Amino acid sequence: MSKKRTYSKEFKGSVLKGLEISANDPPTSLLRELNIPRTTIY
Repeated sequence: MSKKRTYSKEFKGSVLKGLEISANDPPTSLLRELNIPRTTIY
C-alpha cells in the first residue's frame, strides 16, 4: 500500500512556475524530473 504524499505550498508554486516556464516542453518531462505522478496534476 502506498503512502499519500503531501506537498508544501512553496513546492506547489515552484512546480506551477516550472510548468509556465517550460511551455515548450511537455509537462510530463517536469513531472518525471521531480518524481511526481502524472495523475497528481491532471
